[in-house]
Amino acid sequence: LPGTRVEAFTESLEGQLKAVCLRRDITIITIDTADMWQQAGFLADTFACFKRHHVSVDMISTSETSITVTLDPTANPLGAERIDALCTDLGTLGDVQLMQGCAAVSLVGRRIRANLHRIAPLLEVFSDRRVYLVCQASNDLNITFVVDEHEASRLVAELHALLVGLTIE
Repeated sequence: LPGTRVEAFTESLEGQLKAVCLRRDITIITIDTADMWQQAGFLADTFACFKRHHVSVDMISTSETSITVTLDPTANPLGAERIDALCTDLGTLGDVQLMQGCAAVSLVGRRIRANLHRIAPLLEVFSDRRVYLVCQASNDLNITFVVDEHEASRLVAELHALLVGLTIE
């Protein structure tokens, strides 16, 4: 389509936004507790639970009193029994909230932090949608927004249209 370029490789080191991608069937788990405030080893204890249940974490966000992670079903067979057992184990550390039926919408490129001025206008598409998590990759290759799955396809279409100047039908 107009605005789309496919290239084998680019030598440019400047920041670029290259694509919008979508992953469905994302699960979010949040652990809230004041006990993690300035507590050495709390993250290790939390991730030991994931290890015991053989569940790989995809994205993570932390604050002084909470940890939020996403689980990607392509990396984890996430049956109800496994999720229940994991949440019970995590419940020994704090209050656990489980949310299923989400999707991860990512802006992909290079040196994303150098493109914040370009990303800012794109954020308007999220103004009337609930965003559960925003995660900027530590390798500076993407920024991801976790949203309700039923909103995801429309968000991807709107973001793509803004990035490449297409008209949404």
